[in-house]
Amino acid sequence: MFLVVWCKELPQGASDHFEAFDTYIDALERYQELCAMDDTFTCSIAQPIVSTDYDCAPVQSIFTEGKE
Repeated sequence: MFLVVWCKELPQGASDHFEAFDTYIDALERYQELCAMDDTFTCSIAQPIVSTDYDCAPVQSIFTEGKE
């Protein structure tokens, strides 16, 4: 699961958006489309760590070390 998160610069102010993708390739394609648009202010690809809505990849040890 990958999220593409972006902010559009609009005349009335900024507008936040996101889309969910099953594969990194699909997320990367959308990311590249958005980055090519003049009104895209910021754009990121992210993975949920913990979520009630999305399947999450296993938590890496950096987040669990010392939590036995």
